[in-house]
Amino acid sequence: VFPSYSEQFFMVLCTIILIPSVFIGMEYLAYLSMAGLTSSSLLLVGILAAGVDQGVANDTILLDLKGLPMTFGLILFSYAGHAVFPQ
Repeated sequence: VFPSYSEQFFMVLCTIILIPSVFIGMEYLAYLSMAGLTSSSLLLVGILAAGVDQGVANDTILLDLKGLPMTFGLILFSYAGHAVFPQ
């Protein structure tokens, strides 16, 4: 998307943006979680709308079972920290 910037630049930029979220109080984490859920939902709607609008190519694999274990691993890893934080 931005060929003039390196991958390391974006890693540092994201780190600088996300570091302040470590110091956010527990009472505000629900709002941050809601923002993440909303953005994920909007991304899914956008992808589905683009698929409906542009159609699906004939050689598209709809279900790739080879990548399924990695997918479950990434999803479960993202939820593993919730047991650490008290309510």
